[in-house]
Amino acid sequence: MVAGLAGAAHAEVAVRYDDTAPGYRLNVSSNPGTDHAIVRLLAEGARCS
Repeated sequence: MVAGLAGAAHAEVAVRYDDTAPGYRLNVSSNPGTDHAIVRLLAEGARCS
């Protein structure tokens, strides 16, 4: 338990996933922006959040 958070309320987090568009692949970078390395390529039809 983290000190000071004993009475904190539990928050529900909704995550939405979308399919990639047909005929497209997505580059995934290590950080937002255009100057970061591509770490993987999501294939056509992959689900992403």
